[in-house]
Amino acid sequence: MNKSSKRFDQIYGEQAPESIPWNSLELPTSIYDLIKNKQIKACRAIDIGCGLGNYSRILSKMGFKMTGIDFSSVATEKAQKLADKELLSIEMYIRNVAKLLNDNAYYFTIAFNEEDDYFEGKGKFRETPTGSVLYFSNPNEIQKLFSPLFHILDLKNIAIPGKNGNHRAYYAFMQKKNAV
Repeated sequence: MNKSSKRFDQIYGEQAPESIPWNSLELPTSIYDLIKNKQIKACRAIDIGCGLGNYSRILSKMGFKMTGIDFSSVATEKAQKLADKELLSIEMYIRNVAKLLNDNAYYFTIAFNEEDDYFEGKGKFRETPTGSVLYFSNPNEIQKLFSPLFHILDLKNIAIPGKNGNHRAYYAFMQKKNAV
């Protein structure tokens, strides 16, 4: 267990879900639009960094066969209990995500926009009021990081609803390239 996963275990273990800034009960509009516009149909999907599994539960109710993955054992345990309580068949795992990527599969990621001024400070890594550290990015960096392994199908600036207003972020919809 690394320092970050220990900190997230502490956050999920000690704080009420409603006080965790990123714990949203709403599916981001950008994901909803992909489904509504039939760019993504109900299929097997992985919620990476699932936390308490809110998105997994919403998508499961929309017909997706969900797997939730987080490096916090406390979060995944609570996520599984919430899914079971709603009688949803969702698998929750504590995993190293890098080992789970499949060729030609589609992936969706969100990165906080480095120009988001809600979180205090500047730079790539910023501490939140909960003591967790978040990473902030920009479109050029996202292209540079992901393009060697992924075809970037869509990359845009979006707003994500938060507890105290919207957060600025980038969303990337990608397809994994074949391994050479």
